[in-house]
Amino acid sequence: MPRDGALIVAAQWDRQFMREAALWRDGPCRATYFDGADSTRDDLFAALKPGASLVYLGHSTPRAWLGFRGIRADHIPNDVPPLARVIALTCHGAAADGLGAAWLDAGARSVTGPQGSFEIDALLKISAILRAGFASPNCLDPMACLDGLSGFRTLSQQPA
Repeated sequence: MPRDGALIVAAQWDRQFMREAALWRDGPCRATYFDGADSTRDDLFAALKPGASLVYLGHSTPRAWLGFRGIRADHIPNDVPPLARVIALTCHGAAADGLGAAWLDAGARSVTGPQGSFEIDALLKISAILRAGFASPNCLDPMACLDGLSGFRTLSQQPA
């Protein structure tokens, strides 16, 4: 579990993404779980706490996550608490001019995800690797497993 706050996983209403997100919830990570079948984006936003890590599993465009009836930059509340990280396991998750940048503007310290299109099977494998890292009490930086991963990048807040 992240040492700096809660771990929240959000899955688009799609069997494969919901199954993977349930593993984050039910396994050692004990993540708070939201899915597009039973939750709204307002439910998701209300659960965000300062320092939390948010993992999104689902489809997207560069400008929006398609789960939760769509989450665009203008849906992110002005008073959303500053997140430690957003991990967007979706196509275009870290598009510099898309939703990834909007999470940074909303106060997230970092946003990690693919720069463009990505195979779903590969995203699910990456999710499993991250899940193991977050669950391990000996892993100081679960994000390190993504270092050098082709097509992935991390956008970060610039120091003041």
